Amino acid sequence: MFWREVKRFRAFKVDIPEEAGAELEGPPPLCEVVPCDLKISDEEALREFFNGRKVEKITDTIYAESYKLKRIRPSSIIDYEYCPRLFWLQAREGKKFVLARMIRKIIEGRLLHEWYERALAKMDDVIAEYRVEKGDLVGTVDLVLIRNGGLVPVEIKTGEMLEEAHIEQLQIYMEIMDVKQGYLVYRDRVLSVDANPAVMSKIEEMRQTLKSPTPPPAARDCMRCWYKDVCARAMAKQTATSLARTPILLFSRPL
Repeated sequence: MFWREVKRFRAFKVDIPEEAGAELEGPPPLCEVVPCDLKISDEEALREFFNGRKVEKITDTIYAESYKLKRIRPSSIIDYEYCPRLFWLQAREGKKFVLARMIRKIIEGRLLHEWYERALAKMDDVIAEYRVEKGDLVGTVDLVLIRNGGLVPVEIKTGEMLEEAHIEQLQIYMEIMDVKQGYLVYRDRVLSVDANPAVMSKIEEMRQTLKSPTPPPAARDCMRCWYKDVCARAMAKQTATSLARTPILLFSRPL
């Protein structure tokens, strides 16, 4: 079924002009370009999730991907906004925790994301996977539109629950690129986003969080969080590691 869906996409026809010099006014919504009604099974999604990635099963409900945060990525702000403590733990553990129940949606999202990029990258004025970096910041913008000699970053999102963090991620890219406008592409709508230099204060918060030897306060009700068990386990491990590194001072009793 998985490869049948891939073949169905390849047969999908979309009105994207491909002739030389053609230009899009702005990026179209995701579902106007690719078929959004994907139908893959949980088993197929899990196989694809493991394919070519360093993944381990932590519990029956949590998996973990390798997560090396040597430099700050703008996309990491999504984890930070969800919970600074989880962000800190993932960086310390070198693992990004993933809910088993979300894997199918993640894989479907990755496929739609990839297919949309490929479709628009046929245009002469579109660059896919545009790498940006500045100081300790590094990332890859999904698409960049070339407009009047300038660049307009475009981020593709298949879920809308964390829109505020999506906006901040795009605005960080815009600050790195020194541009004034960008677009967020969702399934059925496109959001135009203006630059906001104040967003860089969040990057400084993330820097300080990563430097801290102790975890920040949780930003959520931990008892209702899907990650509570694995988070508690990781916290216990970090605490034990910290105690093991703490020197023990021995004082002689006064005579």
